[in-house]
Amino acid sequence: MKNYFCLFTIFTLLFIFSSCEKEDDHNHDHESIQGCTDSLACNYNENATDDDNSCTYPEAGYDCDGNVLALIHTIFAGNFYYDPANITINVGDQVRWINDGGFHDVNGEINSMTNTSFENPESFNSPIVSDVGAVIYTHTFNLTGVYNYDCSVGGHAQSGMVGTIIVED
Repeated sequence: MKNYFCLFTIFTLLFIFSSCEKEDDHNHDHESIQGCTDSLACNYNENATDDDNSCTYPEAGYDCDGNVLALIHTIFAGNFYYDPANITINVGDQVRWINDGGFHDVNGEINSMTNTSFENPESFNSPIVSDVGAVIYTHTFNLTGVYNYDCSVGGHAQSGMVGTIIVED
């Protein structure tokens, strides 16, 4: 019995001392890395753990390298209208036409009322679309100038379904 008591005491003491940690084992916090922690910033640092208020952002309409960002403009096509009918955009911007209802196309080639060329800097044309909410056409404008277009379905152009896009640098 005495042997069991001695063994029990030895194991208990070993257990107590083996579970003790050095006092400064908990005082080794990971070093913080200062930097920009906003992933949308130009100088984002994925390794930074503490934001140091150094984040920089591009100017509105530009990316971090100074390139102009293209915008997507939406024009709605409905019963004898494009809305907006006239817009001004920048080179590289994209225009998409959405069908508000009816049968419509986007015709930037031949004027439906005069049967002559629109003489746009570049021509564009879409198929006829009838699904409400569907994209009729999407076009990226890469050349400056004035672009006229109409809906060539039936008498839509004659009823005022015409538009103008001015593309600037």
